[in-house]
Amino acid sequence: MNLNSSEIDPDWNKVQRDLKKVGQKDGISAGRDLNFQASFDVGYKDGFKNGFELGKLKFQRENCRKLKEVLVESLENTDKTVCVLCSTEKDNENVADVRKKQAKLVAEIIAKVDEIRSF
Repeated sequence: MNLNSSEIDPDWNKVQRDLKKVGQKDGISAGRDLNFQASFDVGYKDGFKNGFELGKLKFQRENCRKLKEVLVESLENTDKTVCVLCSTEKDNENVADVRKKQAKLVAEIIAKVDEIRSF
């Protein structure tokens, strides 16, 4: 039994049109939500990764600065440090020679710390 469009109930045609519209709207909404979530996930991942790396750099920079300050203060202000750092040096060297060697060593350490900080 074949029915042509003129024999189908007009209400049925309206129901079909309405269902197609609802399905289309639902599909558009679902697609929008899916794309939004995927974009959010990518952005969140990138943001977290970048923030974490920046945090590590900030931590390193701050600690290098503090290390430099501690080294400089320790080596410039205390005579005891000379004894601790130079305990392997010969006993017959005078303090002035030891301090010169120590100053050179401190300058090298500070240069390395500054080099690390510049990254």
